[in-house]
Amino acid sequence: MAAERTIELNPLSTAAAYMGTLLATAGDWDRGIDLIRRAIELHPHHYSALYHCLCIDHYRRGEYDDALAQMKRSTLSNFVGTPILIAAAAGQLHNVTEARAAFDALRRTHPTYADPDKARSYIAKWTWDEVIVDQLVDGFLKAKALVDEPE
Repeated sequence: MAAERTIELNPLSTAAAYMGTLLATAGDWDRGIDLIRRAIELHPHHYSALYHCLCIDHYRRGEYDDALAQMKRSTLSNFVGTPILIAAAAGQLHNVTEARAAFDALRRTHPTYADPDKARSYIAKWTWDEVIVDQLVDGFLKAKALVDEPE
């Protein structure tokens, strides 16, 4: 009810987008994603982290190309979640180029998160559904295997 009231009072503000991310990551994906998409349409200078939630929504549906495309739209290249999510999608797509770029970025800016356990702990802070966490970590592990394979 609090989310609905916030949106009712501030339909064009960033509060609606923030409520969308909270609703989506709490499990009400359809409602949350609708709010995020609306916020992106209404505000040309929206917060780039909204693409992270859109990425996870596509990812949980098995739409890995779309998940990767959403992350490529993010301007938060130094934010630890960006390369983690890119790696997860790239791993599912067996995209060595994107996986390598994601791990290069992680190792350059947030080296501890190149470790799967640390990546899991980060993902679990932002995605509360353990099934989705497991799916994202699965892609991350696949990307790590692609990158760590001998050439």
